[in-house]
Order: sequence, then structure tokens, then C-alpha cells
Amino acid sequence: MRSPRLTHVDEPKAALMADGRRHWCDVRHHHAVSFRNRLRQTLPTARSQCDPDLIRSSLSDAFPHLPQRNGGPDDREPDPDTAFRSFYLESTRQPAIYLNLFFGLLLLAIVPIRSLCFGLPVFPTLSAALLEWGVMVPACFATLYLRASTWPTAVVMRGTSALIALNFTALFFDLLIWQQNGVPMPYEYTALYFVGLLSVDGLPARYTLALCGLFLGLNVTAVQMIHGWTPAAGFELYFDIVAVCIALLNSLMLRNEAMVAWTLKTRLNTMAFRDALTGLGNWYHLDDRVGPLFQRAHRERRPVSVALVDVDRFKGLNDSHGHPAGDAALQQLGRALQHVAVGPIDIAARIGGDEFILVWFDIDRARCEQLCRELQLAIADAGIRNTASDTGVLTTSIGAVTGVPAQRDDFEHFRRCADAELYKVKNNRKVESLRSASI
Repeated sequence: MRSPRLTHVDEPKAALMADGRRHWCDVRHHHAVSFRNRLRQTLPTARSQCDPDLIRSSLSDAFPHLPQRNGGPDDREPDPDTAFRSFYLESTRQPAIYLNLFFGLLLLAIVPIRSLCFGLPVFPTLSAALLEWGVMVPACFATLYLRASTWPTAVVMRGTSALIALNFTALFFDLLIWQQNGVPMPYEYTALYFVGLLSVDGLPARYTLALCGLFLGLNVTAVQMIHGWTPAAGFELYFDIVAVCIALLNSLMLRNEAMVAWTLKTRLNTMAFRDALTGLGNWYHLDDRVGPLFQRAHRERRPVSVALVDVDRFKGLNDSHGHPAGDAALQQLGRALQHVAVGPIDIAARIGGDEFILVWFDIDRARCEQLCRELQLAIADAGIRNTASDTGVLTTSIGAVTGVPAQRDDFEHFRRCADAELYKVKNNRKVESLRSASI
């Protein structure tokens, strides 16, 4: 995936928005290609053994965003589409709440106000009362509640779309009822209502287009039933078309603003929580992720394994082959670490110049040792030259511990124990390169 061009903050907003759109397309393309490649690599072996559990397990390893077999939460970051939808809904939450509250109160007051203006009873027809106070007002407050809730993004989007569609349909019948009772309903009111609801809906484009089509269809039907095909009808439809254009433009501008803000936020998070050289997490990433992992392990009484990885004679590698060679070696080591940290909430991070840490959730000591051996074997197979090493290639020393956390914040204890095991390996490097212990 090509890296997006960094845009200076003083450049025009148009350039920043264009850069955000290019970055968004790159992310989506990379996500699709990665999904296809992992699918091709994962399914053949599982299919050949005709084992449903193996197929499920293979898919869970290859696609961490799938629900886990044990029903536990998946703490990996969501894919870009889901992340942007959530951010888009969150950015429009407050104005949507205020707007639905305003329209709900306005609909509560419009019946007595209209009765006073036209000298009509408060409820000239039972149908109008049911539509305005029984359908439209509850729909506005239901939308307000839905946007203020913490429900999943898909539920909020579909629920909001359904409630807006219900409001438009009720408004259409309300318009016909009042016209039949001799009370003109200005089409500007319906256009304002439509523009207000869709301008801050925070919905995907397909939802907005569907609601625009519903609004136009209902209003064209209402105009034809009331006026027929007359110049007055054309004048009223003019306001409908203008309202649709304004709503679409507002929705597009709001989405572009959200895209720019989300792109900048994603880049800042990447710079703050990722090591630029290896692509692994840094100390901030470790501190952010390890707390919830240990809390869950303590709550569910699951084992956690912590391994400290140190590159042997790394200073000699830099002195003998140069810093570019040292950087390339760290990059290969980072890829190997990512390969063994395959669990949904496993952590691989760089915590020093040539020091790394691995945190595995729900694996025993034997599996921890196996993964550490696989890591060392992958590094040895890479054949990275290091003349300062006794073997002539890059090697690593690993100290690991496994146990069930006795406290919710037991990570520091695990790290100190792993560091003690690593220290023993360093003092006896010619005999062993890996030590593990249970705590």
C-alpha cells in the first residue's frame, strides 16, 4: 500500500480533504487485498481435513475481527469501514440530539399554535392527533434516545433510518389530513423538517439517498393529490428538489469533514502508539492494551504469558555492518514478532532499542515455549549476518513467564519475573537462549 502524502496543516482545506480521500481509498484497497490473501492461505488446509472446528479456528486466527469461539470480546481495532462509521456517528451525535429535541418540542407545540391561528379545535380530527402526537413526536424522541445510546453502530444507523422514514411517512399523511380540513400546510415546513433531519443524520450515503427518494416520492404524491399537475404544483415541487439538494450537499460536506478529522486522528494514533521502524506497538501501546488484558485474565482466571526478547550483540551488529543493517534486522525481527502474536488481544511491542515484549492471553507454559522457539527459529532462518555473534548470524535471548494474574494490575510483577529469566539467559548465553518459568 503506498503511503499517503503528509499534508502540512497550513495547506488549503481542499488539499487536505483530497489527501484524506486518497488515504481512505488506500486503506480500503489494502484491507480488501489482505482479506483475500489471508482467505486463500487459510482455508485449503482446513478444508482438506474436513474439520469444522479446525475451519473455524483457522478463520479466527486469520481474521481476528470474527467473533471468538468462547464468546469473549474481541479487543482488536475494528476495520477501517467500521471505525469510520463509528467516528462519523459520534461526531454528529450532539447536533442530532439537539435537533431531534427541537423538532420534538416543535411538534408538541404546533397543534395548539395552529389551532389558535386558524380558530380550530385542538384536535379537528383524531387521525391528525394520532400522527403528530402519537407517531411523529415519539419518533423524534426515540431517535434522540437512539443517538444518545451506546448501542452498536449498525443498530444505530438502521434504527435512525427507520425512524426518519417513519417521520416522513407520517408527515405526508398529516399534510393530506390538514389540507382536507381546510388548513394549508406550507411545503417549506416539510422541506425544513427534511433538511434538518438529514443534515446531521451521520448515515452512510446509501441510507441518505434512500431517504431522499422516499421524501421526493411522498411529496410528489401529495402535491399531485392536492393540486394536480398545475403551475402551483410545480412551484411546490421546486422547494422539494431544493430541499433534497441542500440535504445531500450538507450530508456530503459533513461526511468529508468527518473523513478529514478521522484521517488525522488515525495518523496521530499511529504516530503515538506505533514504532515507526518496526511497525510494532510502543510503550504507549503496551500501556494502553495490557491493562484490559490482565483485568480480563484475572476476572476469567485465564493464564497470561509475558516474554522479553533481547537481540544478542546488537551493538556489534551496528558497529560491524552499519546502522542501516541494524535497522533492517530490527524490521525483520518485528515481522517475526507479529507472526507469533496472532491472538485477538495478544501484544507485540518494542520497548527499547533492541528489546521487545510479547504478551499472550490464555496460553500455557508449553505453548509459550513453543512460540518462543518458533520465533528464534524464524530469526535464525532469516540468516541476518552479525559477525559480532558467536554463530555469525543474528540471535536472540528470551525470558518468559506464565501464570494466572493474582491481581488486576499484575503486569509489572510478570515483567520483572520475565526480566529476571532474561538476565539468567544473558549470564549463561553459551548454554541456553530461552528460559521460562511459572508464577
